[in-house]
Amino acid sequence: MHTLWHSIRYAWRLLARAPGFAATAVLALGVGACTALYTVVHAVLLPTARHGRTSAMVAADDEAPLRTARTSPILASIPAHHEHR
Repeated sequence: MHTLWHSIRYAWRLLARAPGFAATAVLALGVGACTALYTVVHAVLLPTARHGRTSAMVAADDEAPLRTARTSPILASIPAHHEHR
């Protein structure tokens, strides 16, 4: 146990001598932890699209100009959707 405390104190002294490195290390560890947490939450809690043909999924908007690019979604209200069907 003595060597653990000795190592921790030594690490703190080294980080205190190089505050730029310490800030960068803390920032990198924080970004990594947030990324890992988001990945777990996204995989476990958020539902995925369970459709056989996801390429056939569309959304329509009656107020926006028509766009043909696949990357720009076109959204609509439910009554407008039923009207267009």
